[in-house]
Amino acid sequence: SRGGSRHKIPWPPQMARSLALLLCLQLAAPVGARVIAAAPPPPPPLAKSPVDVAKTTVGSFATVGGFGFVFTALQESMARSGVSGAARTAVPRFVFQAALANGQRWGRVSAGFAGGRALGQLARGADDSTCAMLGAACGGAAAAASRPAYDEWPARALARALYRAQRSHRAQAAAAAVRLHTRGAGFATPPPPYTADLAALDRLAEPPGVLAACASAATRVDLAAGGESYTASVGSVVGPRSTVVQVNDQRFTTVTRRAGRGAELTALDELVLT
Repeated sequence: SRGGSRHKIPWPPQMARSLALLLCLQLAAPVGARVIAAAPPPPPPLAKSPVDVAKTTVGSFATVGGFGFVFTALQESMARSGVSGAARTAVPRFVFQAALANGQRWGRVSAGFAGGRALGQLARGADDSTCAMLGAACGGAAAAASRPAYDEWPARALARALYRAQRSHRAQAAAAAVRLHTRGAGFATPPPPYTADLAALDRLAEPPGVLAACASAATRVDLAAGGESYTASVGSVVGPRSTVVQVNDQRFTTVTRRAGRGAELTALDELVLT
């Protein structure tokens, strides 16, 4: 050094990075050794008795069914947030009914899969592909809808088409009343909001002509309060003649299925979603 002064020579950057890498490897080595030495997690216990099968089935139904109930309740609440008028007071009941039905369905499917697999484990003493196939078969059987649910859909679809046609007729009647007021025809009687003319409703239906093509002879519209409200009974030529769906201007639908000896099975079912 000149004049007795000393200058520090800086380390090359490559040396600093190498030392940092060695330090990290030294610190991580014990952790990696423990991870490698750790035993794999034990497989889930096999069902060895009918009690185990029942516990697995009930536990799966409660867990997945509860989740399905909460999920459906939130979904239905948001879907019906725009309901107004007298129908709004019935929204909580319909939300609960829909959530309960869907939660039970989710629970049945999950219980079918889990319980069927546990039953296979009990029968075979192992958890193999046969147990998985048995669980899939039981889950599929639990997911299948009942025959009456399928039979109701043609009449339900027609009831919804009629409800929307009545809404279109109400809009046209309101527009006609505005035109009468604009022209100064104050003494002219405005048309009623709703009509019992099925031919007129059929022209407003979506698609047009669906009522004439598919509605049965049981279909009729009963007006009340001079056409300010209505109740319609709708049957379909596609489904069973014993199923009739009633729909009114408050968006309620009621499904009636006639059983043997003239008995009626009636369930207040749903709000028409628009």
